[in-house]
Amino acid sequence: MAFFIPVAIIFGLFAVDVGNSYAHKRHLQTQVDAAALAGGTQFKVPCTGPATTSAMVGYNVATVARQYAGPSAAGNTGPYNPQVGATPNSNLHVLLNADAYWSQGNNTEFGTTWGQPCDQGYIDVKATEKDLPWFFGVGSFSTINAEARARFVQTQAEKGFLPLAVPDPKISRATATIQACNASGTTTLASAPLRTRARS
Repeated sequence: MAFFIPVAIIFGLFAVDVGNSYAHKRHLQTQVDAAALAGGTQFKVPCTGPATTSAMVGYNVATVARQYAGPSAAGNTGPYNPQVGATPNSNLHVLLNADAYWSQGNNTEFGTTWGQPCDQGYIDVKATEKDLPWFFGVGSFSTINAEARARFVQTQAEKGFLPLAVPDPKISRATATIQACNASGTTTLASAPLRTRARS
């Protein structure tokens, strides 16, 4: 028992720490998913202009994506989806349309490969959390990354799609109304329901 109890405690602490890392990873993925979907709703036709110009649609795509990606070290005070565990903003890095993750030494958004949202037709969100803490404060895991992308595609023609709704041409009720109109207004002279004539 003197040997087993310490070993069981160590394994228990390890299980809690691994579970904590999965919770951070899962929430980081939730953040980028929400950011990509929120930014994707801002695409419009035509979509023109860089994300650095407030008058352009691309700016709206990037701005809304940042709001839902949560706070980060770059001073992006995203009001939604802060990381779990009271993670400091300095540990979180969010990049839009970047060529690689922040943890891979890339700090450039709208890089040479992926460019502006309107030019490429998508918003790609990469997030990195560094120095993920052990639950019991005995060190730190390596960085974790998460990525999500929303693509905006305009189609010319599609096959095999059913309409969301079809009009029902069957008329269930109709009324004939005779009105007189003059300078003082409109007066209804007569009104009568219409009935289907019996077929011979």
